[in-house]
Amino acid sequence: VLRAYFRATTDCMMDPPKTQANCYDSVAVGTEKTNRLNALSSAQTMETRTVGYTELASVTVSKVDLTSKLTETPPTVPKVVFSVCYDVSKVNVVDKAGKSIVPPTRKPRGVAAVTVYDYTFPDPAGWRVGYVAVEGGKTC
Repeated sequence: VLRAYFRATTDCMMDPPKTQANCYDSVAVGTEKTNRLNALSSAQTMETRTVGYTELASVTVSKVDLTSKLTETPPTVPKVVFSVCYDVSKVNVVDKAGKSIVPPTRKPRGVAAVTVYDYTFPDPAGWRVGYVAVEGGKTC
């Protein structure tokens, strides 16, 4: 799901005016889905688009909690937290004229804690990215 999520974050932003709101349905849920939809709306308004793909340089499991109590309020959902080293050296964001809006100071790699949830556990097809916390200033 991590690779599909990072692929979708680019695919959905390559042509924002034509991207449907359901673009993230198969890879994101909750807070992260809201964040992605907000980013899409912003790109549509600002007439920007993404070029190139984010690569995953490394992925390490940080925490696993498969407790599933979906009928409780609030529900306890199985989750896995990953430490992800991502590479954006081949990714650019351009305005409608094709000019880069990426700051020249952007580092080519970064680190994020990515939490995935499965509301249909034990069905493995239910995993979705629910929260991404970029660890600002860290590189890998």
